[in-house]
Amino acid sequence: MMFFHKTPTVVLDCFTPYSSVLDHFPIQLSDQIKPSFSKKIPTQTLESSAVHPRHCPGMHDLINRGLVLPTWAEIFFTVTVENNNVNIDIQEKSGETPITPMNFALDGSDPYFNKVDYVFEKICPPWKIKANSKVNFLQTNALHYHMNVDFIVVSGVLDFYYQHSTSVIQAINKSKNNKFSIIPGEPICQFIPLEKINLKLKNHCVSSEEFDKMDREVTFINNFVKLKEWSLKRSSYV
Repeated sequence: MMFFHKTPTVVLDCFTPYSSVLDHFPIQLSDQIKPSFSKKIPTQTLESSAVHPRHCPGMHDLINRGLVLPTWAEIFFTVTVENNNVNIDIQEKSGETPITPMNFALDGSDPYFNKVDYVFEKICPPWKIKANSKVNFLQTNALHYHMNVDFIVVSGVLDFYYQHSTSVIQAINKSKNNKFSIIPGEPICQFIPLEKINLKLKNHCVSSEEFDKMDREVTFINNFVKLKEWSLKRSSYV
């Protein structure tokens, strides 16, 4: 007897309070976006010796999996190093993106980061995502799209069923004075499902009030962990 397992479909509803972001820089499925340089890559043939990372099947599968969050405004970074003191100035054109320096990396007092040549900034995109199913997503770099090595998106696993934030933690090289920018529309990170699923994506524009109600802080420490515990406890009573 043969059993056929149907691949489940997961719906991701993506919300932003800005109509301009929805119109110009929507979240998209990865297979709908191709790196701008991909058209210039020579086709690999038996007669050609051209070798490029995009010829790798693993790279091809990555580009066609999950969803991509594009940069929603021009963001300028200025890194200044003087007498072992690091200062990072970040200017975001729209002025609407919360940016939080994670200061443990500046003075090296944290044993986990005291040997790292990067400082860390937390950037909150104007997007929140709700999933209709409990599926974990790997949040990872979009380096294969923009080839900007001045920053690295720190990888992590996100659960859009219990929490809806799309916060991005960036590691920025602190070993030199540097200026760089991320341009609007440039993919800043990619979300890859850790299970075999079919993805269905819906983008919405909502009011600021509706947007702010998502992921409201309910505790001081480990808000997501506590919120998930309370949600599971509540479902057990139903």
